[in-house]
Amino acid sequence: MAGPGSGQRVCWVTARQRPGGAQGGWWMEGFVGGLLADGDPAARRVLELAQVHVVPCLNPDGVRRGNMRMNAAGVNLNQEWHEPSMEKSPEVVAVRDRMLQSGMDFLIDVHSTTPMPNAYISSSDLRPDLHQEIRQVRHRFDAAVAEACPDYSMEGTCPRYTENVFKPWLLASWAS
Repeated sequence: MAGPGSGQRVCWVTARQRPGGAQGGWWMEGFVGGLLADGDPAARRVLELAQVHVVPCLNPDGVRRGNMRMNAAGVNLNQEWHEPSMEKSPEVVAVRDRMLQSGMDFLIDVHSTTPMPNAYISSSDLRPDLHQEIRQVRHRFDAAVAEACPDYSMEGTCPRYTENVFKPWLLASWAS
């Protein structure tokens, strides 16, 4: 998706790296619908200021097979971003290559897990080496989403910074 003034910022939004995260897919459906809504000044402004690249289902083969965490090759895509391969994680190779071509200023990686009541957005904002300005942007983002959507919550979700959560900061190591 790109609006008339696109090109100033590049935002990527991904969901369903793990096939069992159906809530993330539903979140993505609402997100895309909101961006494309006629007459929404906030959506229009986002599309004027940014190119928005959307990957609504990063793991379609895993979803089709009914897997909870793995793709067709039996791999957890969350763990493949640093060194993906066409044999084990072609989905990550394809998306990562496109990210490298387009650049990236902002990434929203939507996750969910079956036992939790809501979707969540994986973040690296609790990393000790993260610049304070980036941390503040994340907190403003959370507050804006929570105000716009009463179902959004960071409560009752997975921890925001653990070794087992998708590592968006790895993107900076190969995208810079």
